[in-house]
Amino acid sequence: MLDISANSELNGITWHEAGSLASSMDRLETAFIAHVWNVVLSRYNEASIKLQSSTCDLKLAVNLLDSLHSFTDDIRNRFDEFEAMAKQTSDTTEYSSVVSRPRKRTKQCDEAKGTEIILQGRERFRVDTFLVIVNQLQFALRRRIDA
Repeated sequence: MLDISANSELNGITWHEAGSLASSMDRLETAFIAHVWNVVLSRYNEASIKLQSSTCDLKLAVNLLDSLHSFTDDIRNRFDEFEAMAKQTSDTTEYSSVVSRPRKRTKQCDEAKGTEIILQGRERFRVDTFLVIVNQLQFALRRRIDA
């Protein structure tokens, strides 16, 4: 991406997109999500291959799906591990919400002052992104198991 963004002979749109992608790759959040999806998709792919084999019976299928469910549940407790891997991969060790200006939300007329909890940095990313991904994976997997 850096080579493409440095090449002034390319058209402006390509040059700009390459520069934007290169700068977003340097963010800690991007490295974190890449590590999470690498672990999750590798495990899901292994289970998928076994599920599609001709020797897979119903009991094995249910056991594989239950195993995936417990694996996904375990991912929730590995936040610190993924963060450490992301910090080794990324050029920065700070979350983007720490270095950017805090956003102010417009309050409704019936809202009381001080009732909102504002999370920053690590906790904001953990609650608003990481846990949402894990919860959605668990919900989708549970729906398939129950079907």
